[in-house]
Amino acid sequence: MNRLIAFGLAIVSASLLMASASSADSLFSPLTNIQNMSSRADVSGVQRMGSGRLNVEAMQNMFDQSSGRKSSVNQVPIHMLDGSRSILHLRGQAFEGSDGIQVLGGLLDGQSHNLVTLINNDGALTGRIWKDGKLFRIEGDKGGRYQLSDFQKSGIPHRRQYLDVGDMAGQQMQRRRIQGPPPEPGEPVDLLVYLSKRAVEKLGGRDKAFNHVNLLVAEANNIFKQSGILSGPMFRLVRTRVSVLDDHNDPVINIKDWMTFKPYIAERDDVGADLVSFITSPENRKYCSTGFRGPEQRNPRGYSELGYSLTTATCGYSDLIFANELGNNMGAGRERYSDRQKGYSYAYVNLAKRWGTIMASGYDCYKKYKKFCSELPIFSTPRIAYKGDRVGVPKEQKLAADNVDWVRRNMTIVAAYRPRATANGGSGPRRTNVGGIIVENDGSTTGRTGKERKIKW
Repeated sequence: MNRLIAFGLAIVSASLLMASASSADSLFSPLTNIQNMSSRADVSGVQRMGSGRLNVEAMQNMFDQSSGRKSSVNQVPIHMLDGSRSILHLRGQAFEGSDGIQVLGGLLDGQSHNLVTLINNDGALTGRIWKDGKLFRIEGDKGGRYQLSDFQKSGIPHRRQYLDVGDMAGQQMQRRRIQGPPPEPGEPVDLLVYLSKRAVEKLGGRDKAFNHVNLLVAEANNIFKQSGILSGPMFRLVRTRVSVLDDHNDPVINIKDWMTFKPYIAERDDVGADLVSFITSPENRKYCSTGFRGPEQRNPRGYSELGYSLTTATCGYSDLIFANELGNNMGAGRERYSDRQKGYSYAYVNLAKRWGTIMASGYDCYKKYKKFCSELPIFSTPRIAYKGDRVGVPKEQKLAADNVDWVRRNMTIVAAYRPRATANGGSGPRRTNVGGIIVENDGSTTGRTGKERKIKW
């Protein structure tokens, strides 16, 4: 009898595995109409693109976050643009701050350096896949169609302008007193994102632009998690806004103008945003991004008033710049070639094998080889290996490089830059008067009232 029961259970188990495999196999159909692309109308850098069909029912099952499936790992085959097939190893992840957004994050082919992030926004699938330093992007719609594209990184400007405390003076350097209890260990860092009107247009309109922000934040959380910094989400997206201010071609001027705009300061306080990210689309890009370094060896407590970063829409779409700048805000440093600060929070570069971790600027590779090395979606740490080589150096050793250890130290510090908003904070119509400027959050247009300038969101 026991043998019969065991045999029956084995049959049932095998049937379930076959059904699961069949469902997974049918999620992404093989790609058709693969084209070489020199450019696109919305963003640049696309090299190849192919299209296929999605099994919508299989996608819904994959994103099922019921208690029985939360801990399960989905192994999903996907056909790549070169004709090969890879396996997405995905697990459900929390995504605080955006209603209705479901997130799956994990690895490609089980490799720590190959990162996958997918989001389901009301039936539309979007994702980013990093495979051996190359970016692939998935764009799906509610009708079950999807496109897979890859990017030619050589066509993207890599330069970044780095800022530190010395770039801002006076009031901006004053540490704010924390108004409220310190955050609990592991509490996410609250993030506010502003997009310029040109960036929204560049990314295909408001809905696509906001969905792109959701994907970038989910990917950043995935990178911090897979690097071993923490098990939950690092960032909680508290609000996404379209900016009323215009772009500037120089990102340093742009970030200083936006971060000192009183209505934006008031909104940051209102929603309790520890960090603020700006996404712009200048007519002539001078740099890909800029931002302020968070707590570092010479300034271990950081400056809450400098919790800002800026990326351009094109670079953020086609690279790891967005997550890189958040790492910068968290105190992660670049490689020693371009960062002369004390301590051990350096990026790691393997010049012999031509790759570096996410915070590496790439200039030492470029100096030696006249081309940029592969960028891994991992923060430097001696606890992870890439193709047999460690991606960091222990902090006790010479030429130490351990971004992970330093960012772990800084998590609670940065999460205390602003007290978290209450349950009702930041929601519903709101009227704030800051220096004669009235900000109303009701979705209407800009107008004037008497001598005051009124800006309505």
